[in-house]
Formats: sequence, structure tokens, C-alpha cells
Amino acid sequence: MPHDYTLPALGRIMANGTLVRRSYVQALCSPTRTALLTGRYAASMGMDHGVITAGAPYGLPVSHKTLADVLTEAGYTSRAYGK
Repeated sequence: MPHDYTLPALGRIMANGTLVRRSYVQALCSPTRTALLTGRYAASMGMDHGVITAGAPYGLPVSHKTLADVLTEAGYTSRAYGK
């Protein structure tokens, strides 16, 4: 049975947001997270190997700024969580 819902917050986000008609996504979670957190293609960061497991000899360099770092420097409170 269909329902009618009013979602004013979602409506405001949609009205003021950006519609992305073309995008690029990695097939695996670690490269996707790298791209999301850094704003760069995972391959350019050396993170296109696949899923990073505990003890892997590669990963995102700790010295590299992430989106959370940039937002924090701009005065925002930010968090980045994994699954």
C-alpha cells in the first residue's frame, strides 16, 4: 500500500544540491574510500590494488590530507567512518 510522506529536509537538500549525471566509481571498497576521502582517483594514489587487509604493505599515506582534514582546517567538525 503506497504512502505519501512529507520530507522537507530532503526536499531542501534536493532543491539546493547538485545533480550528478556522470560519475566514476571503483569496483571495490578500499579504492572507493580512497577516492572519496582524497578527491583523487585511487590509481593516482597507488590504491587500485583491491581491498586493503590488515597488515597490507600499502595504504593511504598518513601524511596525505583527506576531505575531513580540509574541512577541519576550514572550521568544520568532521568525522570519517568506515563500515
